[in-house]
Amino acid sequence: MSKEIIYIVSLKKQLKPIESDLINECINQRPAVMRKGDFNFLIDSKHTQYLYHLFLKESKKLLKMFSLKDKNFKTWCSVSDDKFNITCWHNHIKSSTINGVLYLQLTRKEEGIDFLINQKIQNYLPKPFDLFIFPNYLDHYPRVSKTKEKRISLNFELQCKEEAINIFN
Repeated sequence: MSKEIIYIVSLKKQLKPIESDLINECINQRPAVMRKGDFNFLIDSKHTQYLYHLFLKESKKLLKMFSLKDKNFKTWCSVSDDKFNITCWHNHIKSSTINGVLYLQLTRKEEGIDFLINQKIQNYLPKPFDLFIFPNYLDHYPRVSKTKEKRISLNFELQCKEEAINIFN
């Protein structure tokens, strides 16, 4: 694979007014029990269209031209704490072309997210409201909270007609 690219954009100005609403949606919709292998859960957010509008806008600014296969946008959430904190290395080759992770709430001892780039692990420490945009084939390992503090992120996927390698390089 060619050079992997990760873009980080702050959406603080756009999301600060709805921050508590988004956090409450995530906490209130988190299943009482997560199935084995589930790290995220689908949320029914009244802000999904707005969030995807921001994600698309930033992606179009940063990446090469692309066209969407599907506009049936879904928002996935990850809330980790001392009860829910399973993670693993993964990518999104089977489900998307362009990925986005929006960090809403982080812990005081935040460990960030690891990416495997050119066979080396690189760690990135997000700030609240940071949106990470990266290709589907990029292996990553989201660090989780193992304390009572909740680490909350939203995950977005775009399915494009073009290949990720052509969009990001």
